[in-house]
Amino acid sequence: MKVLLICEREKVKDRLVSVFSPYDVEVLWYRDPIKAMDNLEETDPEAVILSASDFPRHWKVFLAFLQGTFPKAIPVFLLIDDTFDEEERSKAEALGIRGLIHEELTDPQERESLIEGLHPPLKGEAGGPQPKEPYFEPTPADRIQLLFLHPETLTLIEGTVTRIGKDTLWFDPSKKEKTLDLSPPLLLKGCSLRVGNSLHTVDLTLMENREQLVLRFLSIPPELEERF
Repeated sequence: MKVLLICEREKVKDRLVSVFSPYDVEVLWYRDPIKAMDNLEETDPEAVILSASDFPRHWKVFLAFLQGTFPKAIPVFLLIDDTFDEEERSKAEALGIRGLIHEELTDPQERESLIEGLHPPLKGEAGGPQPKEPYFEPTPADRIQLLFLHPETLTLIEGTVTRIGKDTLWFDPSKKEKTLDLSPPLLLKGCSLRVGNSLHTVDLTLMENREQLVLRFLSIPPELEERF
């Protein structure tokens, strides 16, 4: 599935790429809405995500162009910040915006509604693009934690495990500056993974380093494997 993203800031793009990483979604990123409009026929997206924060004057123009000239109906989502007031929300709803998503992407319900809204469900089918692999999002009650040492500086890196698949783990480091120089693919040996009351030593391969780290298991602990 191709999703056209129009925003100026790379960190916002990285957040969305991280949210979509379990799915077969290709993010086509444009910093310039005019260029995005010029290339609509070529990119042929199935959905559009547009930053109203970066383009407060242009998002309505882009929407009008899309609705007036593009041959197929495409769901459009707006990325907003705290300055997007009730008047703007009413305008967005009246103009047919599919959903408003805060650009920080910290609300699980907003992330879920974005995924579901990308592909409205057919009868008897769940909405949204199909995950590449089964996964779950741990809660504090699951007590799943990851610690590892930077392979060169030997600095301790800790943070939050936000999502786990059968082969893949998504990790949000508490101090991102410690991981900026980690370039995939990179083998991380001897990582400490806590699952409930059990502590496991696992080897992981760094596959992506964006807003979060995407890490692939070389072997998965039995307690996690049972969930899939």
